Amino acid sequence: MAQNNQYIIDTRYASRTLIEGCFKEHGELETLTGELRKAELELASLYRHVEFSNLNPDLDDDGIGTSARWEAHFDVEPKVDTLQEQVTRLQKSVADKHFSAGVLAGGLLQIAKQGISDAYSGLGNCPLGRNVGGQSLKTVIWQARNQSMHYEEGQLNAAVINCFMQLARDFGPHFGDPLARNLAFDVVAALGWSDPEQFESDMASLLP
Repeated sequence: MAQNNQYIIDTRYASRTLIEGCFKEHGELETLTGELRKAELELASLYRHVEFSNLNPDLDDDGIGTSARWEAHFDVEPKVDTLQEQVTRLQKSVADKHFSAGVLAGGLLQIAKQGISDAYSGLGNCPLGRNVGGQSLKTVIWQARNQSMHYEEGQLNAAVINCFMQLARDFGPHFGDPLARNLAFDVVAALGWSDPEQFESDMASLLP
């Protein structure tokens, strides 16, 4: 049983804290992403308004074109500046939340990988564990931890690349470029580790 494995007991506080933290960060990321999309759409609409006014200076003979240009200058353009600042701030916050969720999820993968290392001094003698799409649980844990640790170096070994190619086939194309960003959270979510019991059950299936 999961609760009887000493490594799982000893790392339980850390693993559960990381699970709670990374999914909390991801929830905030989704909220920020929605706010960013809304601000970007509003900004694009204002840009179109300004562009239309600038390209149509003489809409008629009653001064409407001139009025529209003054409106764009004194009313719309300050709104554009404010929205552009908001978009820039939200883009930074989205990037920060991506980073934070990835770091926390990477820590969880490190706990899982270290359990395998401590028990078997490597991957070879570890049981396969359940199927995760078209590959074994132990492979996904090991290679996803390596991706999280080394993606910024600009080069990943063939085992990592092959693992993520399979994850892309099984779970979606966002896994298909493991050099682009830390994919630890995506892996943790695909494994169903938002539930600490699932994490502990998976670990118990791998550890002696």
